[in-house]
This record gives sequence, structure tokens and C-alpha cells, in this order.
Amino acid sequence: MASDFGDESGEKLIDWLVRIGERSGERAMLEPADRLEGAFRRAREGMGGKGAPAKEWAKLDMKDFAELPQYESLKEIIGSELSARSVEHAFASEGGRELLVFRTKDVHEVDDVFHRLEQQVAAGRERAREAIAPSRDRSKEKAADRDSEPLERRAAEARRASRALQAEKGADREISLSQTRSK
Repeated sequence: MASDFGDESGEKLIDWLVRIGERSGERAMLEPADRLEGAFRRAREGMGGKGAPAKEWAKLDMKDFAELPQYESLKEIIGSELSARSVEHAFASEGGRELLVFRTKDVHEVDDVFHRLEQQVAAGRERAREAIAPSRDRSKEKAADRDSEPLERRAAEARRASRALQAEKGADREISLSQTRSK
């Protein structure tokens, strides 16, 4: 560790990097969850579900979903939920767009499935946030423990580490000098 050599700024830098990594990991998880929840909400708003449908088949643009990581997995999840509700559907491409095609009579079922998936994403995001919080708290506790150690003790450990480092360098130097003389 950085403190082995009396370098408190180095240790603080490491702590900073760890905090950045934790936050980045949290952000890497939470941002797609927010985007997925929004994609379900926008899809439901786009379906409308007003009045009697004029066509037999409806097309739902999957653009918001296709932009998310692991889109193929999302399609499987959506497809399995729709199949569990006996909604006849297919994923198709048209003009470079990915579409979910389903019977217009099932618009309310599709809306309900998307609503439930949206709620599951929100609940999952909160559970993940709670799971991340203890690891963040442990790193704060570790930093507090280190900072609560008396300065005299930390200084003594730093001096000991410095003497040990100097002794190692001295021993290496003696070896290299003796090797040079013997040649």
C-alpha cells in the first residue's frame, strides 16, 4: 500500500480511484436501467390503446431498446413475457428499424407486459442500489479507520518502512559493487 512508504497522498489517491470505480460501476448499472425503464414507458405511451384499432397488426418501434446493451437478451425477456400471456408477436426489421409486431387486439396485453417490466426494472434498480451501498460504506469505514490511527504511530511505521527500503537499496548496492570489483 502507499502508506507503507509514508505516502499519504498516494493512499488518498488510491482511495479516490476506488471511489471513482465504485461510482462508475454503479453508474454503468443504473444508467441502462433508467434508459430501459424509459424505453418501456415510451413504448407504452406510443401504443396509445385508444378506441378500436383500424388494422389487424400493430408495429412498435424498438429503437429505444435496440440502443441498450444486451439488446438480444431484452428481446428474449420481452418475447417470453408476451408468450406467457399468449400474445402472438414477432420481432422484425423494416427499413433498418427493429419492430415488435403484434395483433392490435392484444395492445392492452402488450401494454400490461411492458408496464410490469418497467416496474420490475425500477424495483431491480433499487435492490441493486441497496446492494452497492454496503460496499461503498465499507470503503468509507476503512478510510475512517486509517485516518483515526494516531499520527505518531503512522509516522513511526513510515520511518520503519523507509529504513527497510534504504537497507534493501544498500544491500543491493553492496552486491553490485562487489560484483564490479571481482571482474
